[in-house]
Amino acid sequence: MSIDDLGSRQGMSFTASVSEAAVEDASVGVDAMDQLLDRLLVEHGYVIDRLSQT
Repeated sequence: MSIDDLGSRQGMSFTASVSEAAVEDASVGVDAMDQLLDRLLVEHGYVIDRLSQT
């Protein structure tokens, strides 16, 4: 299904469909970054702590 088809099905313009897809993609990226940072802090927090003291 193309973006044009998706936009037509949802009653949105091509531009609105692309904009919505970009916002959704960005939010997925933020969630992935949050998960990565949480993992780094849990697994390597001691290194970050030592670096902050130098």
